[in-house]
Amino acid sequence: MCLPGTGTSDPRRTPGQPHPQVKRSLSLSWRLRSGFALPQPPAQPLILIDAEALIVVVAAHAAEYERQGAEYLQAHQVANPTVLDVRGFYNFGPGNAAAIARAQNDELMSSQITGLTADQFKANGIDAATTTVGQWRASISSKIGQSAANSQVLLANS
Repeated sequence: MCLPGTGTSDPRRTPGQPHPQVKRSLSLSWRLRSGFALPQPPAQPLILIDAEALIVVVAAHAAEYERQGAEYLQAHQVANPTVLDVRGFYNFGPGNAAAIARAQNDELMSSQITGLTADQFKANGIDAATTTVGQWRASISSKIGQSAANSQVLLANS
């Protein structure tokens, strides 16, 4: 058996020459460094996307997810879910959202949320040892506005 790249056991290889894949890679690398122009994409895109229609579709899906979150929370003893409650559903999943929505402001977020590591808490801007539910609520409210945060997602008897 020959050492890789030095023998002739591969019929595509000449002794002392690199493997064809390496040769192509080196060739492309040289073309990029030497300013060789790569083929340009077609002038017209192959698929036309109506950006406004896409925005409407995304908004509709987001609204549907928000409704599902609110309905889940209502089914789990959160009578009138707010945008802030549904944000918990989005960020931390259904079971955790219900616990957060029912929690008091002075309770730790880590006592309400299950299944997250310290790194995951940190990635969500939460210090597992010190961040309270009230601090998390205030943080989200400051980003979206107090009025929006406290707006009900569903009517009380929907």
